[in-house]
Amino acid sequence: MLRIKTGLSAIFSHAIRLDFVRGANPAREAKAEGKRSDPQLHAYTIDEIEDMLKLLDEPARTVCAVAAFAGLRESEIRGLQRSDYDGDSLHVRRAVWRVHVGETKTRESKSSVPVIAPLRKLLDAHVRKNGTGDWLFAGEKMGHPLHLDNLSRRVIRPAIGDRWHGWHAFRRGLATNLFALGVPPEVVQTILRHGDAETTKRHYIMLKSLEDGRAALRKLERAFGQGMGKERKSKSAANQHKHYTRPT
Repeated sequence: MLRIKTGLSAIFSHAIRLDFVRGANPAREAKAEGKRSDPQLHAYTIDEIEDMLKLLDEPARTVCAVAAFAGLRESEIRGLQRSDYDGDSLHVRRAVWRVHVGETKTRESKSSVPVIAPLRKLLDAHVRKNGTGDWLFAGEKMGHPLHLDNLSRRVIRPAIGDRWHGWHAFRRGLATNLFALGVPPEVVQTILRHGDAETTKRHYIMLKSLEDGRAALRKLERAFGQGMGKERKSKSAANQHKHYTRPT
């Protein structure tokens, strides 16, 4: 509701500038009713992704692999053309929303993402099998970009059931899995093509359980213990040197 209010306010502001509407912006006094909700966001684990790829047929398997291993948004996957895949990288150049082809979400989003070996194998097979058309993932009718909401409703959800948590869970999963493997948030940021690392840390890197938190703190504990051990050894050596007297 707050986003709708913001959108309406922007529309009225533009209309006032064009002199289509005169007077105050009515959207500014509008109030978004209701209580703020806390959505249960999900990030797919590596095990969940592996199970999903085993259960799905093509092209759903390769589409999900692109989302999981490259972290592309739904609109960016739909916007991929064959020329955007060169065997080593996926070049994100456009986005498709419904039937509209447009710019990517942000300027930083228009970039390239490296392709790892499991994804490369799937993409190469997909390209060989579907050798015609402009779009990397095309629908069966009229050659338009594949409608991913229809794909999830008709193919993916029937195959995996309640384990399906939507397309964006792949993007959160990639961030969380990379972070768990020791990749710094600033590097994860470049892969997801965010404008700043704070967005990545605040909204995409998710500790899935208390045990994950304990594991992270154990790493900190070991690092801290090693550092204190070195400090104690250094002080001990310094004290020995201080009390050492040269024999005459």
